[in-house]
Amino acid sequence: MNQHEFWRIRMRYTPEEGIPNDYSKQALDHGQVGIWYGAWTADDLNDAKSLGNDRWAEYLNMNVSAQKSLVTQLKAEGVKGQIGKHEIDTIKRFIDIPKEDWVVVCIGSQIHLAHVQGALESDLSIANCLNREHPKTNNPKIKEVWKFRRLTSEQLTFDLAKLPDFYLLIPQAGRGNIFRLSAYREALQILTKHSTEKGVREEFEDMGPEARLNLLGPKEWESFCLGYLIIEERFLPTGLVVGGTLKALDIVGRDERENTQILAQCKKDQGEITVEQEFRKAAEGREPGAKVFYFAYGGCKDKPAYMHAIGKKEIIEWASSGKGKKYLDSFFIKKW
Repeated sequence: MNQHEFWRIRMRYTPEEGIPNDYSKQALDHGQVGIWYGAWTADDLNDAKSLGNDRWAEYLNMNVSAQKSLVTQLKAEGVKGQIGKHEIDTIKRFIDIPKEDWVVVCIGSQIHLAHVQGALESDLSIANCLNREHPKTNNPKIKEVWKFRRLTSEQLTFDLAKLPDFYLLIPQAGRGNIFRLSAYREALQILTKHSTEKGVREEFEDMGPEARLNLLGPKEWESFCLGYLIIEERFLPTGLVVGGTLKALDIVGRDERENTQILAQCKKDQGEITVEQEFRKAAEGREPGAKVFYFAYGGCKDKPAYMHAIGKKEIIEWASSGKGKKYLDSFFIKKW
């Protein structure tokens, strides 16, 4: 049985750099999620589809009069108005979301989940307040048309402050307007089984260490490994932001007791992996006496003798009692 996917939908209209306008609430109030990307309509896109996937942009830019007018006026203002490959890829992702999948919309301190239904639609009537006039056109008759899909009545809403802390990462996840939340699939799946935050919290409270750890995505795993080093090695960071700053190293710092250098890499792969050459090379430049950790959740092979490998078995044992259990509990259990 295929797992359902979760799609983060951002509905920010940003015609001018630095002035984002979020219309997510208005869209949900209308029972919709959608996109803009020009003055073409859903019917125009249907016409473009008949020409083949590689000609959508050409048709919309050159054969839709409203879009041609928008592109011409924006070009005169030095603004890109043409639809390109990036926009077409986003449009395709949006219209291809199946009804079984969930769309995820974050508004303020809340996260909303729902299903889409039906094909892409648009509405050129004045009543549709989500059609937007581009500020660079100076022509109220030329609008960027809101293209939308309707939502079913099955919708869920949760307060992020009442969920485990790692759910706070979801609103910031991904850069695109239509983004598949693969790393958070299991955590979001839990939300779909409950109608209240209380039900979600109770499920997490009943979970064992392995089930909880399996839910952690790559970023949460990095955070958890950092906590392990703080607790067990008295780790202090020394200038490097954890994760994402350097390709070869996720964690760099020192033991506060002896000022010993600590280097670490974190991998959340479920299966056994080989220690990367980049990390090996980075570790070769370590100071004498430095401690090197490789947090490979699914295990690792070909580990150098100087490297401390910590995988699922070791971390579950650590998180099942004492300080480790208390720390893992803090990821999933809140006091109210």
